[in-house]
Formats: sequence, C-alpha cells, structure tokens
Amino acid sequence: MARKDFDPDEIWSNAVEKIVKSIKNGESVVLLCLGDTSLFASSSNILRIIKHNYPEIITKTIPGISSISAAAALNDFDLVKKGETLIIKECPSSEFELTTLIRESKGNKTVLAIMKVGKRWHLVREILKKRGYYRYNINSFKCWYA
Repeated sequence: MARKDFDPDEIWSNAVEKIVKSIKNGESVVLLCLGDTSLFASSSNILRIIKHNYPEIITKTIPGISSISAAAALNDFDLVKKGETLIIKECPSSEFELTTLIRESKGNKTVLAIMKVGKRWHLVREILKKRGYYRYNINSFKCWYA
C-alpha cells in the first residue's frame, strides 16, 4: 500500500470518509482487504481512524489465515520449531539492509518472514539466489516473501 507515489494517510482518510458516509446513509459496509488484518495492514489503519473519530460506529474484524501461514503450509514448511524465533519484517529497500537482515537472522535460529516486497521482488530473489536460499518454486516463494 505505502508506495512512494501515494500518500497512505490520504488514502486511508478517503476510505474512512466513504465508509462513514455509507454507514450514515443506513448501508451495511464491508471492508475487504488483501493480506493480513494485523500485519502491515491498511485495514488496521482505517479502523483506527474510524474508532478515534467515530467511536459510535461498531466495527468487527474477521481475520482469515495469514499470508505467512498460508505460504508455509503450501510448502510444508514449519514456520517456527522449538527454540526458534519468528521475525516478520517489512522488506528493506537496499541490498545492504536486506543482506544484513538475512545474515543476522540465519545465525540466530531465527525464521525471517519478509513482507511488503512488491517491486523489490527482483532484489529479494537475486539476494536469495546468491546466498543459496532460493529453493522453492517462484510462485510459492513469491507468496512466502510477498
């Protein structure tokens, strides 16, 4: 969501205006979002604004399976085993930051899940190939790191 050419706060505020207007017109409203409801989620930001500015509006979040869990299940991959730590991070923009993040995670019994990859997928793929971590097919791996 948070691309350089868009202002996420403006997008979330516009979404809130549309949602509130529909509710005040007596309509039922569903905010259906891609991805997780609590991990780097636009829905969380929209709901936060609604709760702060319109406390009389009752909201309910119905989560689904997280993208991280779905990708792991599709690849028969245990996200975390006994003694390991799971870290979920937004994808860094630079090769140095990403390489450092991967290197630090590898040495500490840490499973690293990288989200919000988007246009940085080519960078992620090349770094993972160089380091020998690219062992899944592109679709499932892209899902895992998406």
